[in-house]
Amino acid sequence: MDTAEPDGRQARPIRERHEHVRGKRLKRVTTGCRYRAELVLRLTSASLFFNIKVNKLTFGATLLDNDGQLHGSIVVNLFRCSNLLERIGRKLVSEVGLSSVHQWFILSALADGDLSLKQLGKNTLVTKQNMTGMIERLKQGNFVVTYEARDDRRITLVKLTDQGRAALAHLDRFGNLSNRSSFDRLRLEELASFNRCLLQLIENMNDE
Repeated sequence: MDTAEPDGRQARPIRERHEHVRGKRLKRVTTGCRYRAELVLRLTSASLFFNIKVNKLTFGATLLDNDGQLHGSIVVNLFRCSNLLERIGRKLVSEVGLSSVHQWFILSALADGDLSLKQLGKNTLVTKQNMTGMIERLKQGNFVVTYEARDDRRITLVKLTDQGRAALAHLDRFGNLSNRSSFDRLRLEELASFNRCLLQLIENMNDE
């Protein structure tokens, strides 16, 4: 049965109105599904593109056809190597009571003599704020001591303790074993060239 609208217009039959509403809902659902499908497709394509780029940079040495790709590959592989070194180093330093690989670097830098905080920061490329915190933790563990320089009391010098030297000797001994495995199948001239390249790269990136 038809009914009249408040403004006098002839209303649609009830069944026709129900079908119209159902059609609008179906259209919204269909449009939403299409939008989600397109979104998933775009995200999948973007992810696939990213993975291809990473794979090209990381593994596809034969695909590196310009300087940009080669530079990107070097950076990615340096990060991967750094993560592996950090993982190996953490296991070693935990055996002597250190909490980070950076603390090992500090002990190594002090092996040939006492250094100021500024010199340690320059040698290890650690900021002054971070260096101060790490030296305090090393002092608490009795690995180092600090004292004022005789000629300038504003300068704080850091010195290895006997415990610090013992820890460094242990780390160097087991670190050398790990290095032999890491550098296996690399010739001496390749390692020397690689080391020169790393030094030049550090110099290029260091803005101090």
